[in-house]
Amino acid sequence: ILEPGDVLYLPPGVAHWGTAEGDCMTYSLGFRAPGQLDLAADWFQHLVSMAADRRLADPDELDCSSLAELSPAVSGNAADLIDGLPGTQSREFRLWLGAYLTEPKEQFRIEPPKPNWQDDTFEQWLRGGPVLVRHPFARLAWERLSDREVVLYCQGEAMIRPLALQPAVKQIAESRRIDIGSMSPDRVDPAYRSLLLELVNRGILEPDTAGG
Repeated sequence: ILEPGDVLYLPPGVAHWGTAEGDCMTYSLGFRAPGQLDLAADWFQHLVSMAADRRLADPDELDCSSLAELSPAVSGNAADLIDGLPGTQSREFRLWLGAYLTEPKEQFRIEPPKPNWQDDTFEQWLRGGPVLVRHPFARLAWERLSDREVVLYCQGEAMIRPLALQPAVKQIAESRRIDIGSMSPDRVDPAYRSLLLELVNRGILEPDTAGG
């Protein structure tokens, strides 16, 4: 029996059933931690979707003396087909992982605004010193991908941008509110403005209608 201020923690996988003995409020917090089978299944499915339809070929020196033998050369050719796919140390794996971890459940997908904002309308709106707020369902992460690229993972997609946008990408991924009014509109980098507009038109960022 929990008293006011008590918290009951149940580790993942523990079956439970709660009963209210009086007026109360119950909060269930779920932490998304995919298992090995989940990761492997999605990663391998991703590899299948991007693989070219190459066929297993006979080895250059085919030994016909034993027609039913699966020779090391044949096994080697099959292994070469698989080994040619990206591994877990590849750029492709990093992009897939970021997209996978930010993929929302179906009931938490975000509907874009209608109609979409146009460039000139958004530019004029920026000059009003606005604040953008993050949609509560939005799942975002970011990563420095290389010496030239940074990536914003957004709702199961990888949005690759020049490394110069890393501070902006980091702010977008880690902030609930973005105060555009704190900077002069003339100082808003066009690439940053373009990224903000894309996120607004996806419904990820929304104009703050609460007035601060």
